[in-house]
Amino acid sequence: MSSSAKPSLELLRSLTDEHVLRALMGRRRLTRAEVAALTGISKPTISEAFRRLEEAGAVVDTGERSHGRGRAGSYYSLSPSCGVALVVSISPRGVVAEAVDAFGDVTASAQVALDRGADAGRAARAMAEAVAAVAPDRAPARVRTAVVSAADPVDRASGRLVHLPDSPFLVGDLDPSSLLREHVDGPVLVDNDVNWAARAEQAEQPDQPVGADEAAGAATSRDFVYLYLDEGLGCAVVADGEVRRGHAGLAGEIAHLVTTGPGGRAMPLTEVFARLGLRREGSTAIDVEAVRTAD
Repeated sequence: MSSSAKPSLELLRSLTDEHVLRALMGRRRLTRAEVAALTGISKPTISEAFRRLEEAGAVVDTGERSHGRGRAGSYYSLSPSCGVALVVSISPRGVVAEAVDAFGDVTASAQVALDRGADAGRAARAMAEAVAAVAPDRAPARVRTAVVSAADPVDRASGRLVHLPDSPFLVGDLDPSSLLREHVDGPVLVDNDVNWAARAEQAEQPDQPVGADEAAGAATSRDFVYLYLDEGLGCAVVADGEVRRGHAGLAGEIAHLVTTGPGGRAMPLTEVFARLGLRREGSTAIDVEAVRTAD
C-alpha cells in the first residue's frame, strides 16, 4: 500500500497568497469576496491570505468600499512597497531603460543614444545614465528585479556579453548585472534580444496541453525556431516550451554556422552575405534593404 505525501500548510498558504497577488495584478483592485469568486478558494481562506499579505506590506486597503446589496466590502490593491522592475535594452540604436510596476505599467522611461562603434565603456556609461533616470531613489518603490536585453551573445553563466567575430554591434565584455547591482535588490536576468523575442512570440500563442496535436504534426508554441534577420543574424530555439541556450548560451548564434556558399564552397553563413554583396559598405552589418530587393 503506497501513500503520497500531503502538501504542508506552509505550501498551501503560499499558493493561496500567490493566487491573491495574481488576481490583484490582473484586476488592480478587488474585494476579498471578488478574489474568492475569481479563484474558487473559500472566503475564510482568502481572508486569511489577505491578513498575511497586509501584515507583510504586500497589499493595502484602498479606503474604497463596494456598493450594492449586502455588506459593503473593502477594496484592496497592491502596496507601493511591492516596488518596480527595471527593463533595459542595449542595441545599436542606444540604451533604453524603463521602470515597470507590478501591474505592468511603465512608470518611467529614458533613452541614451549610442554610436554603432561604441565600446564597452561608452555602453556602460549610457546604461548607467538611462537607469539612473528611471530607477526610484527612495523607498517604498524599490527595484525588486531587472531584465536586460542585449543585441549581442550573452554568456549563460556570467551574464556578460560575448565577443564573436563579425558582429555588427559589439560592446566588448560589458557586464550588465554588475552595473545594475547598486540599483536592484533582487535578481538580474540578462539574455540575448532574439531569445526575448522568442519568449514574447510564445506568450502570444494560445496555451496548449503537452502533446496536443503533436501526433498530427501540427506546430505548437512549445516547439519552434525563431529566426531574426536584420543588420545581424539571430536565432532562438524553443523546445518543450523552454528557450534552449546551450552550455555557454550560444545555441542560437547561427551567423558562423558553416553552409554552402557561392560556387559551392563551404563558408560561414555571415560570409555568404558578404560574397553576395549584401553587407553595408565598410561594415559587417547586413544591408537589409539590399536583401529585400535582391533577385
